[in-house]
Amino acid sequence: MKRKLMKFFKYNAYGNDYIIIDPNLLSEKILNTLNFDILYREKGFKFNEKEPSSKVFNLKNRIKMLCDRNFGIGGDGILLGPLFYGSIESFINNVKDSNMMNIKDKASSIDKIKNETSIWYKNSDARWFKNSNRNNINTKSGKKIPFLRIFNSDGSEAEKSGNGLRIFSQYLKDSFYLKNLRKLDQSYFIVTAGGLAEIKYEVDDFISINMGKAYFNIEDLDISLPDNISKKLKDGLALDIPLEFEGIKLFGNCCNVGNPHCVFFVDELDEGFTRKYGSIIENFSYFPNKTNVQFVKIIDRKNISIQIYERGSGYTLSSGSSASATAAVAYKKGFTENNIKVHMPGGIIEIMIKDDFTVFQKGKANIVFEGCYYL
Repeated sequence: MKRKLMKFFKYNAYGNDYIIIDPNLLSEKILNTLNFDILYREKGFKFNEKEPSSKVFNLKNRIKMLCDRNFGIGGDGILLGPLFYGSIESFINNVKDSNMMNIKDKASSIDKIKNETSIWYKNSDARWFKNSNRNNINTKSGKKIPFLRIFNSDGSEAEKSGNGLRIFSQYLKDSFYLKNLRKLDQSYFIVTAGGLAEIKYEVDDFISINMGKAYFNIEDLDISLPDNISKKLKDGLALDIPLEFEGIKLFGNCCNVGNPHCVFFVDELDEGFTRKYGSIIENFSYFPNKTNVQFVKIIDRKNISIQIYERGSGYTLSSGSSASATAAVAYKKGFTENNIKVHMPGGIIEIMIKDDFTVFQKGKANIVFEGCYYL
């Protein structure tokens, strides 16, 4: 039997690498083989509950294989997109039904998208809409917003990824989707399971991302604390939460920037410590859907250094959402200013936080290679 070829792109952002699979470049047969076809038929931000569990299981296994650095392409995750599920009206309905966004993110996303112009239509190549019929999209309206689905290397789906968004934005710019782009510092929107992300292309190939607001209140977090701990929280903020395991006690600070994070401030960073205890904290009983973990060393008021244990991917050289969350927590606790540099093993990302704790990050991404994967 003749093997099928799947086109892919490999991008990198400060050592955080993702495989981009653009379904608009693939045939129906390949989509079916990958089991990615189920992502077209469901209209929300989660696997369709009507799909056979075996098909979802096979999709997750396929993602694991593709991300395997010995037996596959290798990567910290997969970016599947752009997907165009339909009109802005259908997007609003999806947001309302989502179980992956908190109430405040839902309201913010709906408010922003209602004012969105047809800018993607104006700046895209005609091939975008030629392909769209295959994906059952109503092409009568120019108001199309690209959806990005993000998968960790273990096959689980992520709500949002800062580096993933930057990589995906660079891909859109490199490919025909923004072929006619003429103006920098212009906002574009990308939809993720964790909410709407606002993108700006800047000079010298920098990309700025509005990650949305950082939330610290326990009511806005996916966290389940014992009553004796939750009652002691000051003003309902999930800060300085004690975690005890293997004879040690740490104090975590929880934050949501579209996905969950638990931040720990330490005197010194140690990779072995991060790898060992990051996994334990990721799966700690307080976090029903797991959490991303960061260990942070304060350098000065304008610089912090972090190590990351990413949910679903493990020890990671860099993470845009982790940089955003740690900067937000550090600012919230008064350790730093609102405009800082976050130093990670893979590089430095600039973070700016507004008074309402809207978080912006600025950095770069680049293509490493492209190729074909034999299925």
